[in-house]
Amino acid sequence: MDFDLKQKNTISKKLLILSGVFVLVCAALTLSCDPGLPAVPVISVDTQTIDFGIVEAEVGTSSLSALLTNGGDAAVT
Repeated sequence: MDFDLKQKNTISKKLLILSGVFVLVCAALTLSCDPGLPAVPVISVDTQTIDFGIVEAEVGTSSLSALLTNGGDAAVT
C-alpha cells in the first residue's frame, strides 16, 4: 500500500513537471510565431538601417513635392 502511494505521487509529480514544460514550450512558440512580438528583443540599433530609412523618406517627400508642384504629373520624380 505504501509503495502504490509513492508510485502515484512520483507519477503525479512527473506529470506536473511535463505539463509545466509543455506550457512553457507552447508560450515560447506562440511568442516567436506572433509577427507583432519579436522572438528576441532587439536592443542594439543598426545605423545603416536608420540612414537608409532617412534617405528613403527624403526621396519620398521630394517625389511628393514634385508631384504637388507639377500638378500631379507622375512622370516627374
